[in-house]
Amino acid sequence: MLERAEIGIDGNCGFALLGEDLQVGEAEFVEIALPVQASKYLNRYHHSEWATAAKIAATAAYRKLKARLPDRQFSYYLGPSHPDHCWTSTPSWRSKMDEYGFAAAAKAGLRMFEACSRQSGRTMRMIERVTEDDQIVASTEREATRIRQLLKAARKPKVRVHVVDPSRVPMSAGVGTAPHGRTFFEHSWVLQFFERRMEGAERDLEIFQRETSKTWPEKMDADPSADRIFRASW
Repeated sequence: MLERAEIGIDGNCGFALLGEDLQVGEAEFVEIALPVQASKYLNRYHHSEWATAAKIAATAAYRKLKARLPDRQFSYYLGPSHPDHCWTSTPSWRSKMDEYGFAAAAKAGLRMFEACSRQSGRTMRMIERVTEDDQIVASTEREATRIRQLLKAARKPKVRVHVVDPSRVPMSAGVGTAPHGRTFFEHSWVLQFFERRMEGAERDLEIFQRETSKTWPEKMDADPSADRIFRASW
């Protein structure tokens, strides 16, 4: 049977562990490329910057372990400390406590609505509504550049466009207050904002269940209706 190494996060490091524990197994650690304080923040799993850096460190630790043990054939699985753990548990698209499929149904609804709304003129309607006293929040620099070009073409070059991580708290960080107008959000930013909040809710519920349970099953039967709803959205 093919061995599997656990990959996850320990303090401010990503790790890969092949074996039962550090005493009898093989392990590698790679430091997360962020200040140590970032790994002490209580809500770090809700912040995409930390989660991304943590996943990179865990993957690097696994590759380092593979390179050190070239004669051993093994794969990996995501341990409970890995940022993506709740998405790859069994079943792979739902955290263990969500046996009713509420999160899956909510995500499916978002995906279906987003798919139906493409090429519907959402961005241009926003451009038409904003005035030079307003400001716009975008999710990426690429999208911000595109919006600035549209604003220039619409003769509204003074509208400020900010790039803000949708998971960033407080929400006003890096944006400030529009002096005389409103703050608008481009549609992909709003979509990511709600997805991040759902991810946080799932993680909070899983943590709550772990902390109040004496046992933690590796598998949980799912409501088949949730599975149908999720797969129908693809």
